[in-house]
Amino acid sequence: MSLKQWRAALSLTGLIIVAGCGGHLFGSSPVTEAPTNVLARPNRSVTKAMSLQITRSFSDANYLKIFDNLAQRPSGKYWGGTEFVIVGGDGNATFPDNQFAAAFTPSANQTATVIEAAIINSGFSYGSTGFTLTVNQDENGAPGKTLLSAQLPGLPYNGLGLCCALVVGKIPSGLPLSGGQQYWLVLDGQGAQSSDAAGWAMNATEQLHPFLDAVYCAYGSKCSNGPGWYTFQGTLEGTGAAFAVLGSKS
Repeated sequence: MSLKQWRAALSLTGLIIVAGCGGHLFGSSPVTEAPTNVLARPNRSVTKAMSLQITRSFSDANYLKIFDNLAQRPSGKYWGGTEFVIVGGDGNATFPDNQFAAAFTPSANQTATVIEAAIINSGFSYGSTGFTLTVNQDENGAPGKTLLSAQLPGLPYNGLGLCCALVVGKIPSGLPLSGGQQYWLVLDGQGAQSSDAAGWAMNATEQLHPFLDAVYCAYGSKCSNGPGWYTFQGTLEGTGAAFAVLGSKS
């Protein structure tokens, strides 16, 4: 694909880096487009914790799929050519967002025990520490109260292979989820330094249905309707942030 074609394809994307053709290209932020929803920062209170590991070979075959938009090998777990990028602190003029969230809705009452998320080093000259991964309740269509949280380790870099590093979170006591109720998996950079950045790879492998994502715009001058959550569904480069929520089979 030519550079001109890449740039044309990026015109409707979110805060995205495309790692292809030997370099990185930037897309416009969803906050510069017409938002579907803007909400103030939610109140957070952590009630549970999970342990995290970085892996490329986690086997989820023996788990119940509560939500899963990851692909099956040999296709690759996700397409790592496009990633949503957030930075620490209050964002900056290039990356105004300091949180990124992906929605999921269990079809029945389940207990989550494992989370897989395609969260990686952004590949820029930023650090990759200080971020947290949380599961949140829904509040008026955006992330609300935090149900569990974990500090992310230094993030892996996919490199030229583009795929398929994963952050895997294990919840020892489990997290009860209600069927038909929307939840959010949130990558949070509020506690990170402004010199840190994290990417969340988008999935376009074996996926057709667009999923609901959201960014928290913190850098006021770049937020079209002021600081808050901005939700959107899919882009031209993929269907949504790549992740899975798993439970133990009975």
